Amino acid sequence: MKASFEYDSTMNSSIDIAVNSNGDWKVGGSKQVSHETGVSTGYVNKGPYYARQYQVPVEYIKYKHQRICSGTVRATWYTIEAGRYKVPSGGSVGKIGKNVSAKDGLTPYRNSPTRNRARVEPGTYFQLTSKKSAKFGNAVNFMGVALGVTTGYDKNHKQKISAGNRTNAKHLVWGKNGPVSGKPGVFYSY
Repeated sequence: MKASFEYDSTMNSSIDIAVNSNGDWKVGGSKQVSHETGVSTGYVNKGPYYARQYQVPVEYIKYKHQRICSGTVRATWYTIEAGRYKVPSGGSVGKIGKNVSAKDGLTPYRNSPTRNRARVEPGTYFQLTSKKSAKFGNAVNFMGVALGVTTGYDKNHKQKISAGNRTNAKHLVWGKNGPVSGKPGVFYSY
């Protein structure tokens, strides 16, 4: 059995340009230019009996929110949200975190809900992928020329386990928050 984890972060931008002329005749057209860049980090082929967290540097952003009614600020609150993957200058792209092997094994498996359990057959693997995406867009139209910009930011987490080739071996997995085919969050193994 071998364990792998991958964190993937991508950003893309799209610029839309459109021209319309109105009058006795009409001309229209548009052009879209797109660009995407990304990074991945993680660990591969660890094991057997390897269960570690993986830590990636994430930039957090503080947002100020206000509820305004009739031009008067009625409420103000702040939130701090994960922004983007950002490696500090000279810093690590990712680090092996704390040992979480106590969450794997026979006893946690027996204590897991039956509906969350599954089996990885010898010589195969199971991978859980989680993706979050955010899109931001702005547009302006002035004298028949329309310009629009859209930027997207995607974050992917991939947790993978590969079972060995021994034909008599069973490799059991279970989801933390639900069935492995549903929304397990993460999965553990025995």
